Amino acid sequence: MNPYEILGVSPGASDEDIRAAYMALVKKYHPDRYQDSALKKQAEDKMKQINAAYDLLTKKAGGADQSGSSYSYGSAGSAGSAYGSAYSSYGSGYSGRQSYYSGQYAAEFSRVRSFINRGEIAAALSLLNSVPVRNAEWCFLYGMCCYRNGQYARAYEYISRACTMDPANAEYSSAMSSMRGAYDTTRTWTSAGNDLSSCGICSSILCANLLCSCCCRR
Repeated sequence: MNPYEILGVSPGASDEDIRAAYMALVKKYHPDRYQDSALKKQAEDKMKQINAAYDLLTKKAGGADQSGSSYSYGSAGSAGSAYGSAYSSYGSGYSGRQSYYSGQYAAEFSRVRSFINRGEIAAALSLLNSVPVRNAEWCFLYGMCCYRNGQYARAYEYISRACTMDPANAEYSSAMSSMRGAYDTTRTWTSAGNDLSSCGICSSILCANLLCSCCCRR
């Protein structure tokens, strides 16, 4: 297997070019687009090749995907395994009760979590924005991206929205509790906008209580 040929990039391609090519292919060949088509099996096989090629190139570049596995389809257990690995580095104080999302666009959401875990927030947002649904999982992950970008009030808004959409999700609730605790401690949320008047204090509290390894600034 030639990973460069599969992704359509040259051997000297930058990490950004590889990511861009990968995400374009995910959008093109994701099996969810072929649910009622005879091409679904071919799309699944193609995605396996694409994921294997991407994982090989990112590992070769020293930026191995922390989920440690390619996408899989039609298996809640497989999707959950990728999620668990991506979130295994959460810091102390966070409950670690991650969800095992296996619904529509589970593959994209799993990869978004891996991007967040590696601190590649621009890539995470790019992939999120290519997903047409705005369900609870999307809102939660978007909130995590906002947090990493320092948009604390916006992060709070979207994680709260995820909890409203899926109140039984333990991961969302735990994250919301941690953020609410930081809010109660600092009491510096602004009434509007996407920031806090005491960003340093809030950042340290949220890092300790929420997504330390996944979301702390590096």
